[in-house]
Amino acid sequence: MTGRHMKSQKNSGFTLIELMVTVAIIGILATIAYPSYQDSVRKSRRADAKIMLLDAAQREERFFTQYNTYTTVVVAPGSCSGQACGLNYQANTSPGGFYSITAAADNTGIGSSFVLTAKPVAEKSQANDSACTTFTIRNTNQKGATGTDANNCW
Repeated sequence: MTGRHMKSQKNSGFTLIELMVTVAIIGILATIAYPSYQDSVRKSRRADAKIMLLDAAQREERFFTQYNTYTTVVVAPGSCSGQACGLNYQANTSPGGFYSITAAADNTGIGSSFVLTAKPVAEKSQANDSACTTFTIRNTNQKGATGTDANNCW
């Protein structure tokens, strides 16, 4: 057989240069996308604080209709009944566990008003959220927040 009659075999696959370019492109895309992803996750976890605060504010209003005063007791003591149970939560953390909630009397006096505050739990990822660090809601439904982007938190 001569060389003319042999079928030539074509090498298939990728060259090292093609692989390196592909890896570089993936690295650049990941570098751009990951911080954006992290920011989206932080924003979605802020809903955890908002849900807890709105639920606690409703419980405060229910408490007020029953006892004609607001409470600063968030977590119900072991065996309680009536007014001693406060807001009657089993724990002072939000459903996702990213925020802890506290209740305090507003500056107008104990029992006549309240302010609920949600702060990030120190061990959780939301503790690094500098844009919206704490959330508050008052008995007047005035919502507030602290952080570098506090005006856009609620």
